[in-house]
Amino acid sequence: MQKTATLLDRTKASTIDILLLILAGAFATLALSYFENVPIGVRQSIFIALVLYEPVFIIFGGTVGDRLMNIRVRKSANESKNINILQSLIRFIFKLTFGWFSYISIFKNPRKRTLHDLISMTSVVTIKHSL
Repeated sequence: MQKTATLLDRTKASTIDILLLILAGAFATLALSYFENVPIGVRQSIFIALVLYEPVFIIFGGTVGDRLMNIRVRKSANESKNINILQSLIRFIFKLTFGWFSYISIFKNPRKRTLHDLISMTSVVTIKHSL
């Protein structure tokens, strides 16, 4: 079993990801402001890309913030394996639904898993190497 990621590392990773999404959204807004009559499909595509950032990156082990903090999201049954798209979507939906409340279970769970980790059968672990 790999070392479980700390709440502090998970919080730092989430903060990095939130800042990246804010910057990406601001950049997209600025870029689109230079064009007249931007098709709604373009705006929707950008929105969908920003929303799907986390679940897509998680199936490859982790988001940019996770990678910078040397943590990865893995299958709880086999922490050497990345999760699949279904687990990632379930995890994301419950993470959005419960918000920071989901993290309360870290204090009661010996493996420091959040509510969205428990529901999606995932674990967040620390890895030894960086990027």
